[in-house]
Amino acid sequence: SLLLYPRSDVRISRAARAGLKSGDRIEKIQGEAVAWDKSVVEQLAARETAALQVRRADTILALTL
Repeated sequence: SLLLYPRSDVRISRAARAGLKSGDRIEKIQGEAVAWDKSVVEQLAARETAALQVRRADTILALTL
């Protein structure tokens, strides 16, 4: 999973607009499991939209980036 921390760049601002919060863990992108990797950020930046499965504490959320 990819743990989100606040940053002041365009990708994170886009993530915040999608509803992601500091400490959220992105577990899936477009239904596929993700591991922490800088290429994940690049993949998200390259997409106009992406379906995310996010874990916030003990809750699983479906968000669209």
